[in-house]
Amino acid sequence: MVVAGIVVVIGVLLHSLLSGWEAWAGVCLAAGAMAAVLGCPPVRRKLGPQNGRKRSAYNLALVALPVVLALAAPAAGVSSGPQNLDRAVKKSVSLLAAGDLDRAEQLLKELLAQHPDVPQLRLNLSSVYLRGKQPEKAAGVLGEVKEYRLFNASELFNYALAYYQQGEYKEALINLQKALQQDPGLVEGWLYAGECALRLEDYKAARYYSGQLAEMEPQLTLAHVQLARAHLLVMDYRETLAELEKALELEPEAALRQEILKLQQEAGYYRSRTAGSGN
Repeated sequence: MVVAGIVVVIGVLLHSLLSGWEAWAGVCLAAGAMAAVLGCPPVRRKLGPQNGRKRSAYNLALVALPVVLALAAPAAGVSSGPQNLDRAVKKSVSLLAAGDLDRAEQLLKELLAQHPDVPQLRLNLSSVYLRGKQPEKAAGVLGEVKEYRLFNASELFNYALAYYQQGEYKEALINLQKALQQDPGLVEGWLYAGECALRLEDYKAARYYSGQLAEMEPQLTLAHVQLARAHLLVMDYRETLAELEKALELEPEAALRQEILKLQQEAGYYRSRTAGSGN
């Protein structure tokens, strides 16, 4: 019977370690060791009853002890979450990077239930939902605390991206502007701000955001392509072709290169027509 109890504890222990719950795992290990010591023959002969109902009760207690301690530890506050929360947060990032969205969501929801005031947990969970194209859930998990504290730049960006994925480009741009005020170096913020402005047909703003990004990240092909698209829409064909040439010099991947060549052909066509009509 003692062996059965220890087996249960070992199972919980392994699950705890794999999930990052180190303090709980420590309790499980200690409980299992205690049961093993109390159940060994020399200790049993000295401390435990040798026959009758008391012996059965002693055996039952040995089985129950590790199980009860393992299950009661979190409720008792021994571990209201991972002892090393930073490690758990990093694990959620690794799961997200690996595309294991289900496990990342499960881990973050468990952590968030016990640490509702840790902003990084909400941010990471919103990233999981955005990666899974569930913008409503992403906005919801961030919106739960929006009225109680100010968002940082990363939270504002994710909140904006949730609006963007729902086609709410105006609201997305408002939050992107706030994010960029806090962190002007947020590259993705400039990129999405430019895209929102294009979709809102605010081409002056689109050229501003894309221009800032191209100046900040001259090696980012998408920045030059986005800026070229903004120039093309205001019929500035010379600047369009100049930005597309910069993009081609960066040797983009095949799909993006095809898009650039198509835009280049379109801009060249309209530029030649404009030049012809001026003669």
